[in-house]
Amino acid sequence: MYLSALIGKMVSHSLKFKSKLYPAFLLTPAILVLAVVVLLPTLQAFLLSFQSLDFLRDSKPTFIWFQNYVQMLEDGSFWSAFGRTIIYTIGSVLGIVGFGLLSALLLNISFPLRGVFRCVFLMPWVLPYAVAALAWSWLYDYQFGLINFVLNTLFKFPPLLWLGSSSTALLALVIVSIWKELPFAAIMLLASLQSIPLDLYEAGAIDGAGAWKSFWHITLPGVLGVLSIVTLLEFIWAFKQFPLIYMMTGGGPAQATETLVIQTYKQAFVNFNLGYASTIGVVTLLVSSIFSIIYFKLLNRMER
Repeated sequence: MYLSALIGKMVSHSLKFKSKLYPAFLLTPAILVLAVVVLLPTLQAFLLSFQSLDFLRDSKPTFIWFQNYVQMLEDGSFWSAFGRTIIYTIGSVLGIVGFGLLSALLLNISFPLRGVFRCVFLMPWVLPYAVAALAWSWLYDYQFGLINFVLNTLFKFPPLLWLGSSSTALLALVIVSIWKELPFAAIMLLASLQSIPLDLYEAGAIDGAGAWKSFWHITLPGVLGVLSIVTLLEFIWAFKQFPLIYMMTGGGPAQATETLVIQTYKQAFVNFNLGYASTIGVVTLLVSSIFSIIYFKLLNRMER
């Protein structure tokens, strides 16, 4: 009797132990893939940031410790790229979130073929960056671009070198970024809008609240959580944006659109200075990680 009870306890403990390990066992392949694809290259980049490695001169990497970081802090081009990255990021995020909220409010209104319009509205976000960059490069073309044609026809504006002038290239990229990411923000905010109970608006109308007061006291607090998440996500994505900028301007003209990610690429694959490129990449990763931590904290707070 005692032996059977002991065996039963051992079996139950074994089953509980297996049940705890089972989720970890299922996650093991994904964890291994992430370790090989993400973790190992990140660690290698971090180590390279303390080394001097130039494909054209050095045969093997040599540790120089913090010299790359000192060089980066004293490098005027780094701070210029950092400033352009901040301008591009803030301009893109403000446009995406602002127009996204406005689009969500419009899409929340009942009108004929609303479902079809919502599907069409998602197309820019679904398109690959290569397609978007190519299409907008044609639209911005100096001689045959549709944008210059419309501005000249309607407002008699002279043709502009949108991507070929240092005064307009960054603005042109911000416009494309807003167009590309706007549908994601709008759909996320639309889902949040539809979760707000209609009873709140009816109660507000009884109390004499107009459209502006209803928006300020009911709509905005109702979407504030999702709005914060969308803002942080778009900030992270814009801060490390590479394909759109590289395919449309390559960081030019005259480094007018050279952000930190573009500068990292040029240092690594144009100047072949992998050590210094890794240093800039580590700084970019740290800034993105800070906002990622804030994002996950907000997400956990919303789930609670």
